[in-house]
Amino acid sequence: MEPREYQRQWRKKNPEKHAEQQRRHRRKHPEIHAEQQRKYKRRHPEVVRAHRVADNLPLGSCCIFCGAKENLERHHPDYGSPDFYITVCERCHKELNKLGRE
Repeated sequence: MEPREYQRQWRKKNPEKHAEQQRRHRRKHPEIHAEQQRKYKRRHPEVVRAHRVADNLPLGSCCIFCGAKENLERHHPDYGSPDFYITVCERCHKELNKLGRE
């Protein structure tokens, strides 16, 4: 098995450990994290703009898919229209993003 594939599978099997490793690395190397954020903002200005606009708009009262009322987030089907979003729970949001990548 290739090292990258092994790492990918390990991260998938151990999400809590991976998240903790990520947190420790960000605390130890804040300059690297800051540079990564700057690069992301330069490469994806439409995403950053959509998030800024949506942060000031009201969030719906429940997930439009499952009706959950907790852990609600905004999902932008089209970043070109930053004031258009749907309210979804965290679980449904992850599923939507998975579908978008396939």
